[in-house]
Amino acid sequence: MTGRDAAGGTSSERSGLARLRHSRTRLRVGHVASRRTVVLRAALARCVVSRSQREKGAAGEAEVVQLFRDAGHTVLQLQRNRNDMADLLVDGWLYADAKFQERWQLREWIKQVKACAPGDTVPAVVFRSSRQPWGIWTPAKAFAEHMP
Repeated sequence: MTGRDAAGGTSSERSGLARLRHSRTRLRVGHVASRRTVVLRAALARCVVSRSQREKGAAGEAEVVQLFRDAGHTVLQLQRNRNDMADLLVDGWLYADAKFQERWQLREWIKQVKACAPGDTVPAVVFRSSRQPWGIWTPAKAFAEHMP
């Protein structure tokens, strides 16, 4: 039995994905040569972010920064577009990742921010979809202990 990762692919399929990303090969829409092609196409679709999606994310992050600054907090913007780092550090202890997406994947976002949060910070996910107010998720006990 072959080992499968969370996306359902084997290590050889993941390495194939890496080769596919760095080559000029393109999969045609609707083209299914094998199960492997389907897995690679699905994995590639999750990794590729369009320019408009990046711009929407950047605009959302700017809104969150302004929201916290208007409330009197100090906000440090961390490096964007890295999987190993959240977007913002608020008041030196709230490690926040801003998500402006229509489809909420809160459980995945929580796992991601908890995995990369330094030990002396409280992880948080600040999120919203279009025409909705911003919401925030953070562990209640850790938040209560760090509140001034």
